[in-house]
Amino acid sequence: SELGAVAPMVVADIREDANYVYITLSSGTEIKLPKVGSVISFEDPMTKMLCVKRWDANKDGELSFDEAAAVTSLGETFQGAGITYFNELAYFSGLEAIDDNAFNKSGIQEVTLPAKLKSIGMRAFYATPLRGIAIPESVESVGRAAFYACRVLERANIPSGMTEVPRQMFAGCWKLQSIVLPEGTTKIGDQAFLECFEMADVALPAAAFAQGANKYYRFQVRSTAGAVEATT
Repeated sequence: SELGAVAPMVVADIREDANYVYITLSSGTEIKLPKVGSVISFEDPMTKMLCVKRWDANKDGELSFDEAAAVTSLGETFQGAGITYFNELAYFSGLEAIDDNAFNKSGIQEVTLPAKLKSIGMRAFYATPLRGIAIPESVESVGRAAFYACRVLERANIPSGMTEVPRQMFAGCWKLQSIVLPEGTTKIGDQAFLECFEMADVALPAAAFAQGANKYYRFQVRSTAGAVEATT
């Protein structure tokens, strides 16, 4: 499934009843997913196998919604793993942090992050074939090089609560085309957008724009207030 052709889908809320899970996006769109009994139906068999191996508390060979909600750390479960899809991560509602290197050099292409996530660790998605990432508005911090060398990443967002874009956050994301930074952004780390070869435009709030970010990147940098600096 695709995350969207233009803007990434940002999860605003997740709720559930006895039969369905309702995912509300920031656009107002609501996605209704049926429950199969009390267990999660995984799209990717490898993802299911790893989840069941690590968190199947009652040893029934399945992962229930309650078992997923009880998870507080992913650890190294998916590091270097041959998984492709993990949109079911949205059900891990007790997860507040994605650990350092959590998906480092894995095969993950699609993931839906939990709505109440607060942080993403260093190199969390380093060198993965991730195609798009929707970072929830609840996220306040992202570690260095979190998406470094995600060569086919096309779509990403920066949550409004983040004030700093960390060093090398999107470095080596060859396919990333544009991004708008929130008004509260005051600092852009070194090489944050290095080697974003298809990047055409970055919109910066006034505080970050004053840094003269165009000195470091070969694409147009503009202020959200309307001023534009020429690229070098």
